[in-house]
Amino acid sequence: MRVALAAFVLLAAGSASAQKPQPEEDISGRWLFQTILVKKGCKIEGDISFKRQGKSDNYTCAFVSTETCGKAPQQNWTKVKQSCTAKLKNGGFEIMSKVEQMLDAGPKEVRETLMDPGGYSPDNFTVRVLSDTVMAGQFFSRNVAAVRFERVLERIS
Repeated sequence: MRVALAAFVLLAAGSASAQKPQPEEDISGRWLFQTILVKKGCKIEGDISFKRQGKSDNYTCAFVSTETCGKAPQQNWTKVKQSCTAKLKNGGFEIMSKVEQMLDAGPKEVRETLMDPGGYSPDNFTVRVLSDTVMAGQFFSRNVAAVRFERVLERIS
């Protein structure tokens, strides 16, 4: 009897989890992202906000990213403001960006060279929604790397 009851509970739990709705694919809001190491020990991380355009699957977005390369004390970094659009494509989102402004770079010795807006390619992504709070996929620009996005959950006061 116990075995039959345990089997019934397992079957019921399995069918309940199979009936869970797919994660909502509205990506509106604020997300943090980070690449897994790009070329020569570089990583890119940032803070991006998506705004849905009406009821469509198109979004406008803006973000600030920081690319960090190397290890201290020879570490270079570049902070860039970018605008973007995100469109649902092939079951995921394609995020295409445009460099708006070079915000900062370092160290001081190479700042002027790193601040050249023509020297930085926009950060683009293709990602899939894995849950309401996670997207993952690929970063592509001059290099390619894996990327992970995590939704910032705002506290309600």
